[in-house]
Amino acid sequence: MEKFILRASVCKSEQLNIALDIPEFDYVIAPIKALEKNSSQISRIIVNPPIFLGSHEKKLTHELKRLRQRGFERMAVHTIDHIALAKSLGFIPHGSFRLNITNRLALAEYIKMGIVDSLCAVEFKINNSRVADIPVGVLVYGAIPLMVTRRCPVSDNKVCGARGCKKYITDRKANKLFLTCDTACEILNPDVLWLADKLERLKSFSFLQLNFGVKDDVRKITNAYLNGDKPQIKNFTRGAYFKV
Repeated sequence: MEKFILRASVCKSEQLNIALDIPEFDYVIAPIKALEKNSSQISRIIVNPPIFLGSHEKKLTHELKRLRQRGFERMAVHTIDHIALAKSLGFIPHGSFRLNITNRLALAEYIKMGIVDSLCAVEFKINNSRVADIPVGVLVYGAIPLMVTRRCPVSDNKVCGARGCKKYITDRKANKLFLTCDTACEILNPDVLWLADKLERLKSFSFLQLNFGVKDDVRKITNAYLNGDKPQIKNFTRGAYFKV
């Protein structure tokens, strides 16, 4: 099987340590909380800030300054505000799928703003892709967020602050849509994106990113992607990449 450049996004420090031991990952994206006790291989770590700034911007800016002083150089950016914040603090900005890049024109504008690489949007169609002047990646594993809310829909309208929240809401088909709560709350797709056995169709992209949930086994899932395995989970989706 052809060798691909992989990138990981993790939820907690235990996953970060495991991912940093896997040489196929060029970078590992990790939340600020996971970096408190971890300073190994800083050059391979991309700091992942909360997706929503709002009233938390002052505190977040202070935390990012501290990480920059410790030697962290790279930051994931989810919005235009994030790009400006990263550049003001001296971070190298890496675009996430939340920038919603669906075409070359959008990508060109973000390049002007200073991003050095980016994931495309999860709605991106690969038949539209002839990759651009910077590395462009595609998300190939993970629970895709369906919606971002400023308040948790099951915690009295307050954000609970827990990563990997055990709370969920139920859709009309009785599917459990789990939540991740921080400065905002994400409602996740009940079906997990799985493309390990479809990677040959993604050759035009520069890197492939795996977004690990709080309960995911990083080594097991990574090995499945290195081996091109068929889906190992019951509820999975192929996303919209291959749809005409």
